[in-house]
Amino acid sequence: MDSAEVQIDFFRPGYLSPESPAFVIPKTPKKHKPLDAPLVRRCNQPFLYVTVSASGEYLLCCQDGLQTTRGKFGSVHSGVEGFKDFWYGKEMQTVRRRLRLKNRADTKDACAKCNITFSRCDFKLWSDGDVARYREGGEWNDLPDDPLVGRFDSNR
Repeated sequence: MDSAEVQIDFFRPGYLSPESPAFVIPKTPKKHKPLDAPLVRRCNQPFLYVTVSASGEYLLCCQDGLQTTRGKFGSVHSGVEGFKDFWYGKEMQTVRRRLRLKNRADTKDACAKCNITFSRCDFKLWSDGDVARYREGGEWNDLPDDPLVGRFDSNR
């Protein structure tokens, strides 16, 4: 065993043996450092999951632990119509469009600072048309061109 590891001193019969790698843990946790630059990679979180703070406010994504996007998207207290305006709203659709194009840099409050790269993030879950419109007050509108959206090549 490496001197940088500690052997756990318990064993549950019927599970893993004490010799199993699962029983070896590092003495010191890995040190994470801030990003030098935003990642150039897609992210699937805002396409798949709804994140809600304890007070009921919608957040951009589950990685927003500091709740930097709290208060920007409405809350569960606005009911079903409010949820539709949040989920398909201009802000979420803009973020989704940017993420489809691997552009995390222009969503400065969250994505530009995020180093999460979930497995299978590079699958395009929604079509280009799905992120070309947004919902506001029960009406569907074309999402205006964002001059920063095409910043990264979507085929990389």
